[in-house]
Amino acid sequence: MRLSVCIYTYNHESFIEQAVRSALEQDVSFDYEIVIGDDCSTDATPQILHRLAEIYPGRLRIERRDVNLGAEENFARTIGACRGELVAFLDGDDLWTDRNKLASQVDFLDQHPDASFCFHRTRSLNAAQEYVLPPRDPSKLSSIELLLQQSNPVALHTVVARREHLSDLSTWVAGLKLGDWPLCIMLATKGPVGFIPIEMSRHRVHNGGSWTPLLPSLREAYVIQMLNRLSKLLTGEEKTAVDQRRIDLANYWANDLTGEASGSIDDLMSKIARLQDSELSTFLLSHVIERARLINEAKIWHETQSQAWEAEAKKSIFQKVFWR
Repeated sequence: MRLSVCIYTYNHESFIEQAVRSALEQDVSFDYEIVIGDDCSTDATPQILHRLAEIYPGRLRIERRDVNLGAEENFARTIGACRGELVAFLDGDDLWTDRNKLASQVDFLDQHPDASFCFHRTRSLNAAQEYVLPPRDPSKLSSIELLLQQSNPVALHTVVARREHLSDLSTWVAGLKLGDWPLCIMLATKGPVGFIPIEMSRHRVHNGGSWTPLLPSLREAYVIQMLNRLSKLLTGEEKTAVDQRRIDLANYWANDLTGEASGSIDDLMSKIARLQDSELSTFLLSHVIERARLINEAKIWHETQSQAWEAEAKKSIFQKVFWR
């Protein structure tokens, strides 16, 4: 099998048919399969998938979960069910807009056998939050540094990767809220990252997703959690870059947090505690404590300075009165 399309879905009844059809309608000269992991959806997603399987017999392999496993486990199992040499990813609420997408990416990887994966441009479907990824086109071939930025420039549904490089995926993503970013970084440790400067998909931004509804401070905490993991897996300059990024982000996070009401801090810290990641909790709490200490020291300094200035002012007034 040349390629597997890995579609992962949960309660995507409004979007799943469009996503699946965009994978079915690819114009290719090689054999490919479509593997769909449905994480025990409670809406009409299973019925829609069943109907599509009847319309396109033998084209879809649906992995229906008996219980809800969560996005991470469903994603891992769906990848595990893929048999192709290459794997293309597609979230159930996104879609491909170019019939030559898969053909273009397979050609690219054939022409660049050292590349670990390739990706392309995409555009959001939400006009209120429209954006293009990547925001600036990288080189045709890039190193891992491309991915060590403020945010991930790669949308996972634009990726076609070599399946052999996905074998140790759990080491990089297990237990993390963010999976796509460390997955891309893991792949980039195996070889160069390829880029095709063509817009071939659309990405939905909506409150039904798992990321958009989160508080910004909680999103930042999840990014720091990912950076903690990467710090243990990378070496050399890449590790140094990650370590500096996580310290900078933790300081920024603590600075924002200490400016909020104490109730907000308590609520957020309780959410972080529920992640059951003691390393993350300890790391973040240490930065909050350090920031609070600096604020307190600054307050004491300002009070001392104001007292000194007040004493100087009184002294000046006294001298004027005495020598009058």
